[in-house]
Amino acid sequence: MVALAFDPDRLIGSMLGTGLRAALRPRKIKLFSNDPSADRIAELTASAEAGHVRPVIDTIFPMAEVAEAHRRLEAGGVRGKYVIDMQRS
Repeated sequence: MVALAFDPDRLIGSMLGTGLRAALRPRKIKLFSNDPSADRIAELTASAEAGHVRPVIDTIFPMAEVAEAHRRLEAGGVRGKYVIDMQRS
């Protein structure tokens, strides 16, 4: 399953692009809004706790290197999540 949100500034283009990608690579798609209901949040929480949803982690930074993490995010090319470890400094 792939959950999607459409870009409100480019709604038509965003919807058409999603439709085209779905036609070229069919898979189960579930739409959601950027203001999800409590039920939808509970569903996502249950999926994460069951291990069905796992984030892709690019790099774990100690808190002392949060500025470097921010610089790298601004530079682009990130292929996963950046995690700030509050325990390490």
